[in-house]
Amino acid sequence: MAMVKHYVINETDNHSISSIGYHPGRREIVAGFDHGLIRAWEAENGKPVYSMKQHAGMVTDFLYWTEAKIMFSSANDGSIIAWRGGWSAYDVMRFDKPIYRMIFNPRKKHIIVAASATIWVFELDDRKESCGHVFHIPGAYQTTNHTDIVRCLAYTRLYSAGYDQRLIVWEYDTTIGREHANKLNRQHVNNAAHNAGISAMLIHRDSTDCNTVWLVTGSFDKTVKIWTQDAKLIVRIDGFISTVTGVCLIARMRALWVLAGSPVASIYDPNTGDNLAEFIGTFQNSEDHSGKYALVMAKYFADTGQVVASTNRRQIIVWKYNNNACISAIKCQEVVESLAYTAKVPILIFSGGVEGIIRKWERREANYFLYNYDVFPRGEMESLLEEIRAASKSQPDKIMTKSVDKRPVSAYAYRRQSLKADIDSMNINEALCVSVYIEEIPCLVAGSQNSNIYVWGFDMAAVRVLSELNSSRPKRGDRLTRKFSAVLGITDRNGNGSSDQSGGKSDAVSDDSTLHRVAGFTCIDVLIGHYSAVTSLVVVARPECIFTIRWVGSADYLMGYHHPDKGRCIPQCRRRDAGWRGVGLRRGCPQSRLLALVEPVRVRIQRRGRVYPSV
Repeated sequence: MAMVKHYVINETDNHSISSIGYHPGRREIVAGFDHGLIRAWEAENGKPVYSMKQHAGMVTDFLYWTEAKIMFSSANDGSIIAWRGGWSAYDVMRFDKPIYRMIFNPRKKHIIVAASATIWVFELDDRKESCGHVFHIPGAYQTTNHTDIVRCLAYTRLYSAGYDQRLIVWEYDTTIGREHANKLNRQHVNNAAHNAGISAMLIHRDSTDCNTVWLVTGSFDKTVKIWTQDAKLIVRIDGFISTVTGVCLIARMRALWVLAGSPVASIYDPNTGDNLAEFIGTFQNSEDHSGKYALVMAKYFADTGQVVASTNRRQIIVWKYNNNACISAIKCQEVVESLAYTAKVPILIFSGGVEGIIRKWERREANYFLYNYDVFPRGEMESLLEEIRAASKSQPDKIMTKSVDKRPVSAYAYRRQSLKADIDSMNINEALCVSVYIEEIPCLVAGSQNSNIYVWGFDMAAVRVLSELNSSRPKRGDRLTRKFSAVLGITDRNGNGSSDQSGGKSDAVSDDSTLHRVAGFTCIDVLIGHYSAVTSLVVVARPECIFTIRWVGSADYLMGYHHPDKGRCIPQCRRRDAGWRGVGLRRGCPQSRLLALVEPVRVRIQRRGRVYPSV
C-alpha cells in the first residue's frame, strides 16, 4: 500500500515543462512546455502518443470537463483551447490577460479562471449556442480583489491565492437573480497568509469526516501551512531548502507530498503535519538522493492511482499506487537480526539488533504510517543474568536423565565442559539472532549470539498498580495518579489527575491488554545453558514450554517439553535418521504439527535457567 516508481520519461522536449495534467477519456498523461507545445503519453507505459502546438506562450494549466468530454488547456498568451476527440481543437478563446489557473464547479457548471490579478467566472455551453464559444463570455463575472498574479485556485468553497500573499475565501451570492448567479462574495481575507507569494495550494477532505475540509498552501518563503476551511491557521511546516514549487495530496495514502528543490518529496500527514518520510519507503532508495535533478511540480490522478511529477531536467517521473507494497518502512539505527510481533491490536513489533538492543515499535492511532518506539533497558538483562549465574553456582541444578539406547557420542560432547568454562571470558557478540512473541503467556523470548535466552514480559507490579488506580479514587496529587492519569484518561474537572467523576471504570482501560501495554515490559528471566549462539526458537501449543534448537553435528534428535506442574521433561518423539531434515511431533500427540525445517538437530529444553538434556 504505497507509491512505487513506475517509469521515467527522459526524452520530453528541449524546453522546460510548465504544466502537467491527465486526460481521463484517453487515459493519457499530458504536459505543457514554456514555448506552447503540448505532448501526450500513454499513462500505463509512458509511450508517446501525440504532440501539438496551438499556444503561442507558456502552457500554464489543464482541466478536463467530464460530462462534455472536453479537455481545456490555458497559456500565458491569453488563450484557452477546448480539445475534443483525438486532440482536435474544438474551440479557441482568446483574452487580453495571461491565464494561469482553471478550476471547475460541477454543481453550477461554471469554470473559474485566474487571469493575472483577475478572477473570472464563466458559464459553460458545450454546444456553443449562447455566443459561439464553450464559455459564455458576455455573462462572465469578474473580480479584482488581488493585487498580483493569482496563481492558485481551489474549490469546495472557492479559494484563491497569489503572489500578493493574500488568501481569500469566496462564496456564491445566492440573494440575487438568475442573471447574476455567478457573482462571488468575499467571506474571509488573509492579507498576509505567507511572508512571500503563494506558489501552490490544494484542498484536502478528511477521509473520516467528509464535512471536514483542510486547505494546504506552499510559498516562496519556504513554508507550508495547513488551514481550516475558514482560513484559520492550524499547522506551519518549515525547514525546506528552497521555494515550495508544488504540493500533491495522495488521497489513498492520506499523505501530502511537498516539492521544494529536492530530488525527493517531503511527505507529511495533511491533518497534523507530522513528518512521514522516515516511515514511507517511496524515497528511501539511495538512487533518489543522487541530486541529479529536483522535483518541480506533481499531481495525483485517482483514476490510475498515479503521481506524475516533472523535474528541472525536463523529465517526467511516474509513481503508481501498489496494494502489495509495504505500508511503512521503519529505519533502524543498527542492523536488524530478528523480528517478532503481537497478534492483538494495537500491533507491537519487536526488533533485535546486532548490539543486543531490543526496540518495541507501536503504531500511532492518528496515522498508520507512524510508529513510536521504546528501547528495552539493557541493564535489566545484565543484572538479572548476574543474579541467575550467582544462584546457579551456589545451588547447582539437578539434571534429570532417562536411559535410552546407547549411541555414538559426538566429539562435541568432549569439548562441552571447556566451552562452558571459557564462555564467560570470551568477547561474544550480543546480537539477538531470533525472537518469538508468545501471545498466550504473554512474553517476548529472544535468543542471543552470546548463548543466552532473554525473556521479557509485562511489568505485573505496574499492572496491579494501574488496576488499583483505575478502579479506585486515588488522592489528588498522588505520584502514580500524575504518572498514569494522562494515559488512562482519568482527570478531574480542573484537568488534574484523579478518578472519573462517576467513580466507574474508565473505558480507556477496560481490558487487561491495555493495562499491560501501559505498564510496559521488563526482563523477567534469562535462560542459560547453551554453549554457542541460539539461532532458532520454536513454540508449540503448550504455552509453558519453550523449545530451543541448535546444531550439534549429530543425526539424533529428541522432541520434548517441560511440564511445570510435574517438574520433569516428557519426551514426545525421537529419531535417528541422518537424512531427515524436519523436526516435528509424532502423529498421536496433541501437538501433531510441523514445527520447523532445519538440519538434524538436538533439542534442548530450557526453562528458568535449568537445562534438560536430551534423554
